[in-house]
Amino acid sequence: MNTNSEEEDIKAFTDELKQIKNSQPIGVKLPEIAVFAIITHIQLASRHPNATSEFTEIAICTALQLQEIFKNYPVTYKILEMGWNREHDRPIRHEQ
Repeated sequence: MNTNSEEEDIKAFTDELKQIKNSQPIGVKLPEIAVFAIITHIQLASRHPNATSEFTEIAICTALQLQEIFKNYPVTYKILEMGWNREHDRPIRHEQ
């Protein structure tokens, strides 16, 4: 059962998302390994069968832009490119 406060929060959140969609780009400083992690997690999450929203498309476009950071690392860039294609999927080995 939704309380009045929850409904107000949902409306406020919806209003804020509209503002966020129209906002200007921001600058963020991240270590390259964090960018790599973000890209690979977006690749993984975007494979989910229910990941079909506008937010998924935004995340993928963002990851592709971030991937350009790795042009100076040709093997890493190649691996990231492979991550967009299911034919290159491999089982995850658990660290020991």
